[in-house]
Amino acid sequence: MSDERILGSVTGVDVGRTPDNEKLTLDIRVRRRKNVAPYQTVFHTPCRHYVELTIVGNVSQYGRDVGGGQCIDTLRAVASAEGSTRDPFKPVELLEVANLWERWHLNGMRPWCVHLQDRKVNTGTDVKTWPQCSETGYKWGSAWLVEPIPPDVLTSLEALFGLQLPDVNPQGVEV
Repeated sequence: MSDERILGSVTGVDVGRTPDNEKLTLDIRVRRRKNVAPYQTVFHTPCRHYVELTIVGNVSQYGRDVGGGQCIDTLRAVASAEGSTRDPFKPVELLEVANLWERWHLNGMRPWCVHLQDRKVNTGTDVKTWPQCSETGYKWGSAWLVEPIPPDVLTSLEALFGLQLPDVNPQGVEV
C-alpha cells in the first residue's frame, strides 16, 4: 500500500456568489496519509497512517481569479447573502461546510496535544517558553500530531458533496 492514497475528492464545486458578485468554488480532498515522527495522535496514541481532510476555496469575479486558499469567511459571506447559494446547497449547509473546514482542515498538522489544546501560545516568543504536556512531556509545536476525523464528519462530507468514501477505521488512524 502506498504512503498516500486519495479516498475521495471533488473539484470546482460552485457553491454560490458573495454580495460583491464573487463566485466561490471549493476543492475538497479526503486522503489516506502516512504520518511523520513522532507517529502520534493528539491523544498520544500510536498512528502510522491517518485520514486527512483538505479544503481550498477559489474566488473569481467576471472570469478572473481574485483570491482563494483558506477563504472560509468568503464561504460564510456566500451563505449569508440572500439568494446567493447554488443548488443543491442551502445556506445552513454552507455554514456547516465552513465549520467543518475551519475545524478539520489539515487535521494531521496539529501543534498541540489534547492536554495543551486550550492553551494560548505566543509563537513569537522563544520556543523554550512554549508549554509542555504534563502527562507525556510533549512540547507544544515540537512536531505535527494527528487529530483523527470523527466518522460523522466524513458522513457529512459524503452527503454534502456526493463523495463515496471507502470504510475507514472509526478512529481515522492506523497503527
